[in-house]
Amino acid sequence: MTVIDTAMVLAAGLGTRLRPLTNNMPKPLLPMGGKTMLDHALDHAMLADVKRAVINVHYLPGKIMGHVSQRKQPMIMISDETSALLETGGGIKNALNYIDRDVFFTLNSDVMWRDRAGGPSALQRMQDAWNPQIMDTLLLITPLETATGFVGVGDYFIGTDGALTWRGNEKTAPYVFAGATITKAKGFADYPERRFSQKRIWDQQESKGRLYAVVHTGEWYHCSTPADYAAVTAALA
Repeated sequence: MTVIDTAMVLAAGLGTRLRPLTNNMPKPLLPMGGKTMLDHALDHAMLADVKRAVINVHYLPGKIMGHVSQRKQPMIMISDETSALLETGGGIKNALNYIDRDVFFTLNSDVMWRDRAGGPSALQRMQDAWNPQIMDTLLLITPLETATGFVGVGDYFIGTDGALTWRGNEKTAPYVFAGATITKAKGFADYPERRFSQKRIWDQQESKGRLYAVVHTGEWYHCSTPADYAAVTAALA
């Protein structure tokens, strides 16, 4: 089994749809369910025995760096994107020297999930399912019908073997990307552009039949607007 000890945590977004909540606070530092969304991501990583986390910063970087400096675990490195926002794929590519691994987790720091009680964590289930012989990226997805706070039409269909298909021209799809992947560095290192979305890598991998997923079995929360955030935090309280 591949030992995955490193996570790339994406924390450079502007959080514009959540303004005014994010006027003076980066979205990953907004509290949800008793701790910041960034701490939820880092704690999930630690449950999967991740020892190293690379966090990219752009918007209000000092607040994120000051916050994570108070943590003792995991070991944290900062990938500075303050000069230019590189989107998700470009941010990962920019941080590859810090990641320094052929295979690693990526975690969005602006969502929150809870693992199903009594079972393995979502990231542990992903690590158990990871098969580099047939996969280039493994996504965590969650059912659209139980995606609390999510406003959208869904992202993917999943086959019986776990392979993913983007919704394409379909009006809706039953699963939503839940904010975590296991992926290979090579796909990002070989991508020619500096600024690009992570999904462009996934589209290439899907076309080759090498994009797979694990379905999350616990609760999952997403906030796009202040009204969403108020509803989700009230429900969690």
